[in-house]
Amino acid sequence: MMAFASLAVFLLGAVRCSGRLLAPGAGVNTTVNNHFLDRTDLDKEMKHLASVLGADKKVNATAPAKRALKAAKPAQQAMTVEYSPFTCKKLFAYADSRDVCVRLQPLLCGKECEKILPAGGEVGKCADVQKTVCAIQKHSKASAPVELPGHAASGNILTFCNAYPTQAMISIQHDKYYALEDPEPFLPGLKYLECKQALIPTGEGVNIFLGNFPAAKHVAGSSSAIIMIGQYKLGELKMGVTVYSFKDEGYRRPVVCNAYPEDKLGTAVAGRDWHPYVNAKHPRSLKYMECEKLGLDHADSQKDPESIEFSVDGKVKGHALISPVHTLYVVGSKGDEEKTLEFKEYHFEHGSIREAKE
Repeated sequence: MMAFASLAVFLLGAVRCSGRLLAPGAGVNTTVNNHFLDRTDLDKEMKHLASVLGADKKVNATAPAKRALKAAKPAQQAMTVEYSPFTCKKLFAYADSRDVCVRLQPLLCGKECEKILPAGGEVGKCADVQKTVCAIQKHSKASAPVELPGHAASGNILTFCNAYPTQAMISIQHDKYYALEDPEPFLPGLKYLECKQALIPTGEGVNIFLGNFPAAKHVAGSSSAIIMIGQYKLGELKMGVTVYSFKDEGYRRPVVCNAYPEDKLGTAVAGRDWHPYVNAKHPRSLKYMECEKLGLDHADSQKDPESIEFSVDGKVKGHALISPVHTLYVVGSKGDEEKTLEFKEYHFEHGSIREAKE
């Protein structure tokens, strides 16, 4: 057993500080179910159906209406929606087809073609168009968290994220014995910006390694949480650990965590006047190794996903499109001289990064 301070200790030896490019999270089903291999046929059938249902007339928004839309707050909605205008943006390259698609969706999606078509209508073609333009992004099944050996299927889910801006990897080991050698790490080799989940009983301790060096220690609390592991002070070797847990209000809002190697990272909803977070008193920024829950409902993101804009000292560093199928975003740097922004997204189960529902 290693007696370290729960927050951080000094490491022995040097670690080269440079980031690592990571690919986006895999395993997410974002494919639109498209019967039409030829978009020309889809466009023709869609516009015919729009004409039949009266969705072929374009309505131009006035300038005051556009300003009101920009300033309006996202409305709390049901857990899911029947359609998404974002699907139209992905399906069609031309603006007129996108506009028709968006106007058609409320009249078509979630409806029975037999009931909305006039007598003699082509139900089969209606159903084919419906399957395509009404498709929405859905979660694929997330992988199960790693179980702590000897404690099968018990405890709370802890999400360990590597926010340490270096090529050295982090490993998590069960702090099991006082005098004997502890077992091999149950979460080995976490790269920068990588997150993995483990099921750990309350009160059980873990040892955290940076490369081969024992660096810090953490004791599992009584609720599920996100554990950010990074530098206690940027640019120094000392390791720090921060813990975040959020209440579940039932709207499946995603969480964003900051591993970008600056003291503060500005955050905004791109093109909107909205406060980016549920907590309106929170600054419109994130400190290094800080996590916060975004004020974007799952249903809103299904309909029309928003982008979060990240900046340092007023200079925009990059954007992240907030998908309805992801629950956690970890933002960092590629490790180059310009500190180019990158992020990694995860589709963990919502309940696994939340406390009990309020």
